[in-house]
Amino acid sequence: MGPFTVVLREEDVLCDRPLTHQEQFHLSSLLFQHDEPSWSDEGKRWNWSVTVSYGGEIFSARFEVEPKGIVMMREDRRWLGNLPTRIWGFWGGVRSDRTLECRAENAA
Repeated sequence: MGPFTVVLREEDVLCDRPLTHQEQFHLSSLLFQHDEPSWSDEGKRWNWSVTVSYGGEIFSARFEVEPKGIVMMREDRRWLGNLPTRIWGFWGGVRSDRTLECRAENAA
């Protein structure tokens, strides 16, 4: 299904078609809500609430990032689904569009 992609603006959703008015409305309200990363002295880690795209769906998510680079998703909530998004992957160290391959794998 590809990696999680942080969505900071509508153009970050790599969709095969223009978003519907309803999808644009939901996405713009989600993007308005995200925060800048903040440091927690108590937990000794960064906290970040942000919108992400994964496998044709849009989520709001809360991440914790430890000083050594370990990233944990602590919460997520699905908002939009079934978007025909592009799926990128790496094959032999080269980034390539794997959309059709992944869709065929999921259909089987």
